[in-house]
Order: sequence, then structure tokens, then C-alpha cells
Amino acid sequence: MKMITVGEYVVYGAAGVCKVAAFEEKSFDGVHKTEYCTLKPVFSGNSVYYVPTAALEQKVRTLISRDDVNGIIRRIPQIDRLRIDNFRQKREVFCSILKSGDYDKLVSMIKLLHFEKQERSASGKKINLADEKAMHDAEELMNQEFSIVLDIDKSEVPKYIESTIAGA
Repeated sequence: MKMITVGEYVVYGAAGVCKVAAFEEKSFDGVHKTEYCTLKPVFSGNSVYYVPTAALEQKVRTLISRDDVNGIIRRIPQIDRLRIDNFRQKREVFCSILKSGDYDKLVSMIKLLHFEKQERSASGKKINLADEKAMHDAEELMNQEFSIVLDIDKSEVPKYIESTIAGA
């Protein structure tokens, strides 16, 4: 992983896009000092995350490129929806995908959840709250990173995706 610098945007797991605010030594137990990278979420309130610099490579990733974003978008029609037979496995699989940063898997998961939502809606039902939250979280992660990389408002990302796919 390349060196992360103050002011840079990164993705911190399921927390989404954060801006690197500082690198500083802190002692949360009053005894041991550790160097931390301070992250401030771009799209959510006043939260602050302190990630030990020793764990930075495992917990934080740099943003993908504009070319990567457009490549992912162009691949969306070819990505099959995720298939999960075991309901108990579903939550674990979703959590793993949300943390992975793998956009093909994320798109596959979103497609599954949209399919299930349409299928249940056709029979007058709703998808369960956990699935609704997983779908929201997956779309939010994608919209956050794509908006920063493409330099557009987060609310414009779905339209950008649709027009890019339509023009492909």
C-alpha cells in the first residue's frame, strides 16, 4: 500500500470514506503511547476514528481510481447476483463483502437484495430489516467512494451509473 498522507481520502471498512486528519501519538489507557492515524468520516457527523498506524495497512485502503470506477460501472450488467442458500450464512457473507472493498462482490450483493426486494414486493411483502440495512450500507459505501473519486455529489452517483451503463 502506498504511503497515506494527511488530507487524503481513504476507505475505513464499513465506516466508508474518511479524510486523514492527523498522525499522532495517543495514550487511551493513560500509560502506553501508540501512534494513531486519525480519520474523520466525510459523510457522517462528528465521528472520529483512531487507527493504530501498525494496523493501517489491514484496516484502511486508498480510494480506487476514476478508471477503476468507470470499469466497475461498465461491468455491472455482466456481474451475476449473489446466490446464498443458507439464511444463517447470509449475514456473515454480507458483513464480509461490506468489509472487503471488492466491488464485484458488492454489486453482486446489491443485485441479490434488489432482486429479493422486487420479488417480495410483487407478493405484497417487504424484505426484512437486516436485508434492507445491508442493501443501504452496500449502496452507501459505493456511492461515497464513487462520489469522491468522480468529484460529484453523492446523490448524483446513481444517475451517473445509469447513464454510463446506458452509454456503454
